[in-house]
Amino acid sequence: MARYSAKDDQKICMMISNKLMARGIRSPCSVSVASRNGEVTLTGTVIQAHQKNAATNVAAGIEGVKRVYDQLVVKVETDEGIFGLGESGLSGRERAVIGALEHFREFLIGQDPLQRGRIWQQLYRSQYFEGGRVLLAAQSAIDIALYDIAGKALGVPVYQLLGGAHRDFVPCFATAGGASAEEMLANCSMLFNRGWKVIRTMPITPAGTPEDIYEPRETLGPTATALTLVRETLGPDLTLGIDYHHRLTPAETVSFVERMPRGTLDFFEEPIRDESPEAYAALRRQIPTPFAVGEEFASKWQFL
Repeated sequence: MARYSAKDDQKICMMISNKLMARGIRSPCSVSVASRNGEVTLTGTVIQAHQKNAATNVAAGIEGVKRVYDQLVVKVETDEGIFGLGESGLSGRERAVIGALEHFREFLIGQDPLQRGRIWQQLYRSQYFEGGRVLLAAQSAIDIALYDIAGKALGVPVYQLLGGAHRDFVPCFATAGGASAEEMLANCSMLFNRGWKVIRTMPITPAGTPEDIYEPRETLGPTATALTLVRETLGPDLTLGIDYHHRLTPAETVSFVERMPRGTLDFFEEPIRDESPEAYAALRRQIPTPFAVGEEFASKWQFL
């Protein structure tokens, strides 16, 4: 049975730190709250990840754009010296989540960290205005950290608390893009030849488009042409998809899929925004391509 110790946490933190440093990312900046005996304290850690130079998509061998990455990692400490880490995952709204964490902190101090279910219910239901992305991002980070604490306290991996291991590996996909159909094909071919059987692509923006303007409809034609070329060249064994980051309307989504032969796409990630489940239901009746959605969902009830 695997057991975890403080040394394991140090190794994990060092591994993350080394990977961030290798990508030109600054070291974590911690904002800590002093621990008190018999109480649980909450520590918010914001990892400011800024790359001064153009980021390079190493897997696809293409030059990317300058980006700023923020990761909000919450550290929950106990009076027994065990701590847990959890990530909020709400990119671009870290300061708002920190504000929610400050509200939750007052409730958490003094609680039994092993009572994860009760704590979750009280955090969610004790508020008059419950739910929402910001509050649940904070609550999710706390919940993950409490599971981390439970695993360490019991000396088992967290997956043992969730029903045990279901598989020995996790299938992954690679992402490829390009400024043209030929470039996307070249990048997808390189990944496919290296053994990647599932590839997610990104929309192609027409040449000459200003950097501060994004018009989704103008990407439909060149992107459909590129995906058709990739499918024709690499054949049926490739699982091919695209992520439109919920930037299309339902009508644009239908128009895009109908520009390609049936079977070109194996999955369509986030074609439209999630505010209208009826819109997704309408799309399901109009196009056969499976959807990969849920990134914008804030709770399990949105999947119903």
